[in-house]
Amino acid sequence: MALLRPKTPRLVEALVEDISEALDEQSVVVPGTEAASLIVPSLAGSLSSVLPGKRRLVILRTPSGARQVP
Repeated sequence: MALLRPKTPRLVEALVEDISEALDEQSVVVPGTEAASLIVPSLAGSLSSVLPGKRRLVILRTPSGARQVP
């Protein structure tokens, strides 16, 4: 663009405007996005219910005197 500007300043401005407009009109659809928005919250809920049980198991299996995991 820097090389074209001195020779054709109006063309460069129009080209930049056309490119910006074309980029604004583009969109990307990623397959699986909708499914992920349903699955991820469900997985997060499952993990949050599993972690307390895992902590209890660690505490039960830890020999007395050993450091316990919170």
